[in-house]
Amino acid sequence: MIYTTGQWKKAKKCCNCGMTLFEAVVVLALLGMMFSLVGLNIFGRIKQTRMNEDVSRFARTLRTAAREAVIRQKDLLVVVEVYDGYYSVYVDDPEEPYSEVSEPLLEPEQLSFCWIDEIEFEDGSRQYSGQLRLRATPQGWSGTRLMKLVYEKRGSELRMERYLRCDRFTTKVTVSRQPISMPQAKARL
Repeated sequence: MIYTTGQWKKAKKCCNCGMTLFEAVVVLALLGMMFSLVGLNIFGRIKQTRMNEDVSRFARTLRTAAREAVIRQKDLLVVVEVYDGYYSVYVDDPEEPYSEVSEPLLEPEQLSFCWIDEIEFEDGSRQYSGQLRLRATPQGWSGTRLMKLVYEKRGSELRMERYLRCDRFTTKVTVSRQPISMPQAKARL
């Protein structure tokens, strides 16, 4: 077959219009690396969201207990099992002290994604395990407590911390991603 100049150029272009196997493999490898980086970022965000939900639910329970104490004009007791993260709210009745069989005012819940690493009291003492009892009175919290909640994946550098503080004589519950300090005692005039 005899080609004219225009036909020869068209025939030559058609021969080079596909991709080689090597080019296809390189493109697939680059796409795979890009999707893996996006996937890692998404999983990190999911873990962060789960921790935020855990801490928000715990803070919401504490705020509810403080408000209920004011509304009911009764002391309420928030009992937190530090080791396994279960917490619930009970009416603090002097005639019937709290026990394991007491009927909770709110449904017991659990920190399912993070744990309480450290609890600081206003006198400077610290608690790392056991049972924490927070008393909500009609005047506010009976004492200031600072809690550090942590999520840490073993074998990786992923560590997230949240800080939660209940302030004495207020119904305030503060949540932060940054470390919170204990409020300084105010001098009486």
